[in-house]
Amino acid sequence: MKDNAEIISDPSLIYPGMVFRTVQECYIPTGDEPHYQGINSPHGWTVGFVEEGDFWANYTLFGGGGRCIVCMEQSRQEKTVLATEDWADCKQNIRNYVEEQYGNTINDLDFERYQSEQGENIYIYSYVYRFDLSDYGADNSLEIYVCSGLKLTEHSQAEFIGFAYEDGIRDYVRYVTAAYEERTSGGFSNMAISPEESWPAEGLFNSFSWIHGFHDEKLREALDIPPEGQSAGESLLDRMNDREILKEQIL
Repeated sequence: MKDNAEIISDPSLIYPGMVFRTVQECYIPTGDEPHYQGINSPHGWTVGFVEEGDFWANYTLFGGGGRCIVCMEQSRQEKTVLATEDWADCKQNIRNYVEEQYGNTINDLDFERYQSEQGENIYIYSYVYRFDLSDYGADNSLEIYVCSGLKLTEHSQAEFIGFAYEDGIRDYVRYVTAAYEERTSGGFSNMAISPEESWPAEGLFNSFSWIHGFHDEKLREALDIPPEGQSAGESLLDRMNDREILKEQIL
């Protein structure tokens, strides 16, 4: 209440669309090394990249236990500002998209919006992506906990997509998103996530399609399943040809 005294004169008179400043304790210590490219990682996390088939991110934070946060930075985009100005409409567009494209595959979709002490806008949404492994020849399922964060600063924007195979990734994405700082010199980094699929929330990265594609490729590789649209025979032939090429190189 005291943090929003200039907005709330009567606690009984709170309406949709009002934006409040929240204070939330966070027990995630910062990294030992200075942050890089405006990003401050949690203590003990390492930096690298991920790649599965056509799906990649060239700047990724690894927290152990299968926890990852892929990062993207670019100049502030007008379409992103327009998409998030009406956050209620943006949320509904995402909900509609999820219902139409993914149905019961997506659960516990939740949204947050708040401002930093400097007045920078931060947008968070999280969900659980459930892979039915019967599509991959197994008899169980895989739950992936996902959280996407966006921070808009004066000249830049940064997006972070975190995923893990147990709950708790949202707190780390909240921290990394809130801790992001616009660099005052040196331009923008080349931190990118690819590929990007269009969707109704234009200006925001489509985490749903990326999470699906990345883990689909990962599961197929782990279970030795041929890529979508390719028969098992074709896959075997490809592997045999690869072995012949390797043999020729050795000889």
